[in-house]
Amino acid sequence: MANITSLNDDVLLKIFEDAVWMADGKPSGNEAPLNLSRTCHHWRESLLTNGRFWARFRCDRDEDMPLLALWFERSKNVTLDLDFSEVSLHDSHLRMIFQDQSRLRRLLMTGTRSDNPEPVTIRDLSNMVEMTLDGVPFKVDTSLLSETLSQSI
Repeated sequence: MANITSLNDDVLLKIFEDAVWMADGKPSGNEAPLNLSRTCHHWRESLLTNGRFWARFRCDRDEDMPLLALWFERSKNVTLDLDFSEVSLHDSHLRMIFQDQSRLRRLLMTGTRSDNPEPVTIRDLSNMVEMTLDGVPFKVDTSLLSETLSQSI
């Protein structure tokens, strides 16, 4: 029987992903990835070098919103699944989320509140597979969107 320290990083990351992600593909909580990355040096290095492990962020408490910047940093350049439910999204959060729209794969905002009176402009949906924006004003830049759609046809 192999010792857990002798497992290669791919196997270790698969075990971690299965432990952290629920069957519906949503993270079970933001604490698990943080706790795993604090366990030992080897685990921390494995998790911090793999952006895919940090590609999903679920927030249903305002207290977790400061973690958003950490997830963006650690996810590197992989596409993101973001799920916000019943939280307050401030202007700084919206700027971070929509700064690089091509990274968004799934964006769910249900029951959210925003202090930003200006609508968010959606320009690049190239990787988007699902989007729900409830409580966040938005507009779609149709000129850029139609250009993107015509290029993909």
